[in-house]
Amino acid sequence: MSPDEPELTVLLRRAGAGDRDAADRLFHLVEAELRARARACLRHESTAHSLQTTVLIDGAFQQLVGRADITWADRAQFYRYAARAMRHLLVDHARGRLARENALGGRPARLDEVPDPAGPGGLDPATLVAVHEALDRLSGSLPELFQLVELHVFGGWELKRIADDVLGLPYGRVKRPWQRARAWLHRELEGVGDGP
Repeated sequence: MSPDEPELTVLLRRAGAGDRDAADRLFHLVEAELRARARACLRHESTAHSLQTTVLIDGAFQQLVGRADITWADRAQFYRYAARAMRHLLVDHARGRLARENALGGRPARLDEVPDPAGPGGLDPATLVAVHEALDRLSGSLPELFQLVELHVFGGWELKRIADDVLGLPYGRVKRPWQRARAWLHRELEGVGDGP
């Protein structure tokens, strides 16, 4: 269950101003949701993935709390930033694995082979990095689609929950843009590596 909107917003602002007690209380309020999102993200990672759920949520939380450059508006903004923080942690970890495995020349999987966060499967590090780089290109041209993909793929949010709990929109206004974003990503990833 998501924490109360006004309480979370107050705690975000207080923690952003350096209040350590507010940061501790905030973490206890959002920990369950962040853990669920982190599990969803890690579920689509390959079985050899070594990043743990606790490390991912702790890292994301530490990147968010106490930042003077963010004026916290609401719970939705926090979860959007959390998805972005988890994305960067996952990509950094994947790049490290690629470097260790000396597998930089491998071909990423096609997008239609990439499972949704809620499904089983294994997303190899090269594909994760390729999706991340494609998403960076999407952010400049279609920011509303960028936000949706980041929440779904890297934040681990199901489309219905993105509509209801994060964006406050009808499901249809999220599903159609997701289909458009998925098609865009598929076109972007077709040119990566050896192609589909």
